Amino acid sequence: MTAHDNTCCPRKFTLVLHVISSVSSLGAVACFLALGLFGLVSTGAETAQSPYVAMDAFARLVIVPLVFASLLTGLVQALGTTWDLFRHYWVLAKLLLTLLTAVVLLLQMDLICYVAGAAAKGIRQRTAGCSWRCAPRSEVQLSSGRNAGYGSAVDPN
Repeated sequence: MTAHDNTCCPRKFTLVLHVISSVSSLGAVACFLALGLFGLVSTGAETAQSPYVAMDAFARLVIVPLVFASLLTGLVQALGTTWDLFRHYWVLAKLLLTLLTAVVLLLQMDLICYVAGAAAKGIRQRTAGCSWRCAPRSEVQLSSGRNAGYGSAVDPN
């Protein structure tokens, strides 16, 4: 077995992880934008507000982890292989763009959360006179003991 054979599998593994996380983050952002556009063009109040609640969860649970996975695996690829961080200008450019994306995303998370909270509040206010309401997180426990989100259970009271 040569030295090249020993480093081949970890290098390929991190490359595959980097490509998957990078492409997946682009797809996740496309879905996020599609939800936003759906919210903008919807005519019904609840239909227009529901995507914003989903966008908050999607950003926190999908987009942020994928962007940071892309950043981390890109650094591992740049520093742990022959690509090096400063040997090729495009490697450094990709790193800076991904870092900028992560910073802008984190700065926008408060706004995304605010819009989602306002949308959820509007949905709750409109359904206050109905015979059903969405149970708050503290009132709903799944069988596994984890808290469920709004809209995951109906409280008849």
